[in-house]
Amino acid sequence: MLLTDEPDLHRAEPKTFRYRLLHMGARITRGQRKVFLRLAEHWPWALALAKAFTRLRTIPLPA
Repeated sequence: MLLTDEPDLHRAEPKTFRYRLLHMGARITRGQRKVFLRLAEHWPWALALAKAFTRLRTIPLPA
């Protein structure tokens, strides 16, 4: 799935998952007719979440 390369997040309990990923500092910005999600760089799991969003975008939309 989206977090298969992160062993501590791949099998995380819902409470741990919520704490590590959903409590991350982020800001939604717009520019160049696009929407951007700016993640806090100091958060330990920022790279894992960015990779998960990148993988999510590669999944084709249902027809």
